[in-house]
Amino acid sequence: MPALLHRLANTTQILTGLNSLAALGLGPEMWVERADDVDAASEQAHELGYLLAVVGSGAGADLLGERRAPQGLRWTVGLLREGLRRRSLDLGPDPAPWPELCPAAPAGWRLPWAVAELIWLASVDSVASVDGAAGNELIWSLETGADGHLLCVTPLAPAAASVPDDSWRRSLVERLPGATLECLAHSWRLHIPFDWLTVPAAAATGDETTTGGV
Repeated sequence: MPALLHRLANTTQILTGLNSLAALGLGPEMWVERADDVDAASEQAHELGYLLAVVGSGAGADLLGERRAPQGLRWTVGLLREGLRRRSLDLGPDPAPWPELCPAAPAGWRLPWAVAELIWLASVDSVASVDGAAGNELIWSLETGADGHLLCVTPLAPAAASVPDDSWRRSLVERLPGATLECLAHSWRLHIPFDWLTVPAAAATGDETTTGGV
């Protein structure tokens, strides 16, 4: 939440500045001159609204229903990265390009929330469960192949690879029917059905594998 509140404060600052200028009666020219700020505030508000709904839904209130945002996975992991940096942790590079959420994915918040939760367990909770960690950047990847998508994360403290307990795993399976989770000695793998995500067409003409952090 601190990272989300920080973003909200930044967007509010832009809107407050625009409101102050509008109150001066500067006319239409002001809006033309500040068009970039208006566009930025609009885009940020849209993204923040989605992220607030994801966080609220993950806490138990289904605020998104069947609504989808193709960029939902990228937005959610981006917010998670900011939260990790506040704890002196980080993620490896993002996938290039990011896969987009499809209508076939279960309720708009579930997959982004599960991916973020798994990464959080492999980083913050993993480090907290032991004394020290091998490093402060989580190695992860999101690969797309003919059989589906595979999220792999390597816990920062491999000895804590059993952190996702049975109840959490059952909860994940219930929320993501069709996905499967493997917790191996040094790697956690979430198998995601092919039709839940799509790689943008421009990238699909090149390498068939989309990765991040490896």
